[in-house]
Amino acid sequence: MFAILWFLFIALAIVVVLVWLLDHNGEVLITWLGYEAQTDVLTAILISTLIALLIFSFSYLMARILAIKFPALLKLLFRRSYVKLLEKLVHRHNQAFETIGELLFALEAGDEKSAEKLQKKYSKLTKNRTLKNFFAGKIYFQNSHFAKAAECFLKLNENRHAKILALKAKFFTSLAQNDDIKAMAYGKQILTVKYGNLDVAKIMFMLANKHGLRQDAEELISEYGIDKLRSENGIIKTRSANFFKKIFRL
Repeated sequence: MFAILWFLFIALAIVVVLVWLLDHNGEVLITWLGYEAQTDVLTAILISTLIALLIFSFSYLMARILAIKFPALLKLLFRRSYVKLLEKLVHRHNQAFETIGELLFALEAGDEKSAEKLQKKYSKLTKNRTLKNFFAGKIYFQNSHFAKAAECFLKLNENRHAKILALKAKFFTSLAQNDDIKAMAYGKQILTVKYGNLDVAKIMFMLANKHGLRQDAEELISEYGIDKLRSENGIIKTRSANFFKKIFRL
């Protein structure tokens, strides 16, 4: 509430000043090196403000570059608080990158507990929305918490790959709930993308045979081949749906 009132006060003050300047606008004459420039007061103020903002932006950018590339030099040149803040920012980002490396190793090794701890640590170190939701969704997916995984991936809905992952999470959620109709609907959406979704195709082939959908089964055979869709003993081979193996057989 206080922030809103403060914003309204600042906006009102700016409007009052601008109105007063418009009513009492004068002229400014600048003579330099034999040249003369004449303008009104309001224009001169706006130009001065713009130049000041450009100088500030350039200085801030250079300070960030120096803080990253030459932190010791910047510390000698400037003894201000924002330098310390920049140093902390760089240090925190370096920690975040190290945490990402450890997190990727933990995910690859299948160490779920360590992966969860590292994901929480990473979330505290940086506010990168994409990586935060990706890692959270991947951990949920590996732990078979498909509904939560879908929520994480849907937060990145502007990313086409995230949409695919969200569909996969919904697909396996429907399978876990024994909702074959929804599962097949999500499966068809996934297969239209054609991003190497053989695991999904195998389950879709199994569902098509289970429900007597011969045309769907034939389309899958035409697309992937019967050898890829069947295992040697007729049981679906897919790591993503191990819980599903014991339920159906072709």
